[in-house]
Amino acid sequence: MSASANTRATSDPGALAVAGMAAFCALLFSAALVEPRLLGLVASVAPFPLIALRVRGSLPPALLAAVLAAAFVGVLFSPGHALGFLVVLAVPGLVLGDAMARGRGLVRACTWAFLLLAAQIGAALFFDGSNMANMVIRPIDYYTSAQSLEEMRSSGLPPDTVEQIARQFGIIRDALTVVYHSVFFQYPPQETRRRIRAAIERAGETSAAPLAWLRLEPEAALGGPPKSLRFLVDVVTWPGGVRRTLAETDGHARFVEVLPEA
Repeated sequence: MSASANTRATSDPGALAVAGMAAFCALLFSAALVEPRLLGLVASVAPFPLIALRVRGSLPPALLAAVLAAAFVGVLFSPGHALGFLVVLAVPGLVLGDAMARGRGLVRACTWAFLLLAAQIGAALFFDGSNMANMVIRPIDYYTSAQSLEEMRSSGLPPDTVEQIARQFGIIRDALTVVYHSVFFQYPPQETRRRIRAAIERAGETSAAPLAWLRLEPEAALGGPPKSLRFLVDVVTWPGGVRRTLAETDGHARFVEVLPEA
């Protein structure tokens, strides 16, 4: 037992190795911040040194490296960027590495890490959705700005390529968001339904991009006659908040009638 513990203890890296791994993590993450086009690729591999530290050693060095990496990011950019790195990348990476080190297997480790990440993103969207939206939109707006276009032209890119890049980012910026649910709205309490409706309407009225609220629901749950047995397929679109009823059915799709006004 003591031989096993000693072997594990000697496998832990020294302070310089931990600092080097932390600096490497921070460098990868920083590269993604400096060049937004690398965000998805580079930022996703930034936690790999932390995962390697945990798999090959004990948890404390990996934790220390994560904190040091966040500190480096905070010094280079801002405390907000450091917190984002720590919460969104480092912690799920440590969960993945710890599960693998404990013999849980890669599939289970990835599942736990992605579940944690999904919970974090969900909480961020719920409590701070506007800032999350701005974080996504900001790089897109930059690449369609006059400054970015001029920088791309001065770098030697052909004019057609510059225009194509700007057009592609513009398409992403103006993409339609669809909120969809089916035979759901009748189940939440009235107050919960009111809050859902208000949140979607607020998103449609404040979003710079178009939004559509598409649903298959009982007519009564959508504000129709309380005793109605019809199920409606309808959509509300923004800008404008225009509602259109597309079809009706019996709720089990034994028949679907497309309505003329659609």
